[in-house]
Amino acid sequence: MASTDQPCREQNIEAITKYITRTMIPNLCRVGIKLEHFIIHSDDGSRVSYTEDNGIADILEELAEDYSDVVRNSQDQVIRMSRNYTGVTEEVVCQPGGQIQYCAGPFINTEMANTLFENFENALKDIIEPKGMQILAMGYGLNEEAMDVELVPYEPYEAMDKYFLTKSGYGMCMMRNMAATQISIDYSSEEDCIHKLRLASALAPILSLLADNSIMFEAEPREHHMVRSLVWNAVDRDRVGTIPGLFDEDFTLAKYAEYVLDTPAIVYKSKGKWVEDTRTFGEIYADKAMKTPDVEHALSMVFPDARLTNFVEIRTPDALPWDFAVAFATFVKGLFSSQNSLNDLDRMFGDVTERDIQLAKLELMSKGFDATVYGKPVSRMAEQLHITSKLNLNREDQKEIEELTTLCFQQATLAGLTMIQ
Repeated sequence: MASTDQPCREQNIEAITKYITRTMIPNLCRVGIKLEHFIIHSDDGSRVSYTEDNGIADILEELAEDYSDVVRNSQDQVIRMSRNYTGVTEEVVCQPGGQIQYCAGPFINTEMANTLFENFENALKDIIEPKGMQILAMGYGLNEEAMDVELVPYEPYEAMDKYFLTKSGYGMCMMRNMAATQISIDYSSEEDCIHKLRLASALAPILSLLADNSIMFEAEPREHHMVRSLVWNAVDRDRVGTIPGLFDEDFTLAKYAEYVLDTPAIVYKSKGKWVEDTRTFGEIYADKAMKTPDVEHALSMVFPDARLTNFVEIRTPDALPWDFAVAFATFVKGLFSSQNSLNDLDRMFGDVTERDIQLAKLELMSKGFDATVYGKPVSRMAEQLHITSKLNLNREDQKEIEELTTLCFQQATLAGLTMIQ
């Protein structure tokens, strides 16, 4: 895009890159965790909707009593809340289908992560169990088709729902019927950031398999592994998959910023109000310098397998029970925590291309642990990843991932075990 068409383009590229690099910390590997929860009725397993009596809106209202910063929709219902706890940020977000997302981090040690996630789960259970409800930790809803799930009344979600229907039916599935575990990791420089972003993108299909925890798709037993990959592959080609050009030698954070600016916005905020707009962010801000909230929103509206905010965020794993989610984050931490572990990943994934990643997803969806990806049996690659991670973790963290390692060496997933039961 020529700068004459967008006079503020270079300024906005700089604003995005400065935001991405503003929290770089040398020689420190922390993780952040986002975990989404379905809430279901205990008697019949049906989803709890946002607006029903004692529904998600009321549950969030009770949770919000303990949070300092609360964001509400135009009907004065809770959408988001946050607070700080001894240097760790906690945030609760209501997702479009009423999924409750708990975000916490960054964590230096696993003990703090376990404490906060257990505390949140207990607080949530204290509210919902007397109402005859329970948490469902799974990557895709069980009993409902996406079109039957109520959309949370919030202008950005309504705009996205409408927009994705013009792309494919899978946008509705993504917004209303999926739940994820997302892991964020630090980087220390632009070079380190791009290096980790490439490795995270190459790892993404394998991490999807290891975290496979969806047994249903649209109220029917699934027909393949990794339901989440099926949905994401078809949501919207403009903003999913692998970042275009990521594996080119000349890829930079400025090019990532261009990727963000060249993505259709769907919705953005202007003068305190949400505005639907299918122009790109670059076009919307062609004559206007982006401020920090504008940058944060634009970065949140691209959905590749791994993306950048202030961290490298790995987005492909299914929602997991909270203790598995913390363990999975610890496993990922071990993969990125030292130069030795990064060297191991380079040897495994150094020649991977965007096409290789797409082919890996298809192969893994079809064959699971029997697949061959990047020219190697995925079962052997997964085992090597666990070995690499453990070698770069302390004893406490090694113990934390033991159950995950056992599952991996048994070539098992939580979804597979659930289906056997």
